[in-house]
Amino acid sequence: NENHPKRSKNSTIYRYSGGIRFVRPYLYAFKSHIKQRWIGMTLPELYLSEFKEHTKEYIEKAILDGRLVVNGKIVDLSYKLKRTDSIAHHVHRHELPSLDLNIEFIDITPDYYVLNKPPSMTVHPSGRIRRNSLTMVLKHEYSIEGLNPIHRLDKVTSGMLLIGRHSNVANATHRRMIDGQMTKIYIARLKGKWPHMNKIHLVDADIHLVDIRIGVFGTERTSPDTVPTKVDPEDETNKQRKRKRSETPKRSV
Repeated sequence: NENHPKRSKNSTIYRYSGGIRFVRPYLYAFKSHIKQRWIGMTLPELYLSEFKEHTKEYIEKAILDGRLVVNGKIVDLSYKLKRTDSIAHHVHRHELPSLDLNIEFIDITPDYYVLNKPPSMTVHPSGRIRRNSLTMVLKHEYSIEGLNPIHRLDKVTSGMLLIGRHSNVANATHRRMIDGQMTKIYIARLKGKWPHMNKIHLVDADIHLVDIRIGVFGTERTSPDTVPTKVDPEDETNKQRKRKRSETPKRSV
């Protein structure tokens, strides 16, 4: 559609190579106010218990070097955190890359953007991903800001995404989803033949973390009747119903 936003690759925060979008490394400060359970802890105790991606040696050096500070100041390793404190962790961020794909606009209304989210990017800034998230790419490549995602899709998942153009619209639509007035249907493309021809197959298995870096969860194949699948860890039942739609010798949908 000629009226849909056009993509620009003129942003200086990205570089593009071989079909991949890379974020240029940048300085960033993770900031947080002190939570109730953190009061009385030292910075090493806090980071070793809550932010386990860092080693004790890294944390102590970051404190001594002034990259991990309290109220903007360097503190001793033995400093006990207080309720009124705030902490900041200054880092040089190197984000994971994403596929260099256009974001398809399916429809635009006064209240919504309906998008086809490409795989390999998160919906909004989270964890180790910030500038390579969908909302930030829309800001820097499509000049669209103030977005309110109504639901999410996993980083590795592509598909239709509904984004509110106003916070009140997004909140009301999200409430309709929670109340069951709206539903989402996932279509999965699998390698190989589906084991149960045109039958509903119930996946009922323990969920485990496959790769924390890209947010993939999965199940183990425990018998011929158990089919591995990626399951949302927030699903309270850990059960997903799947029906085979079509099949070729090498692919099932």
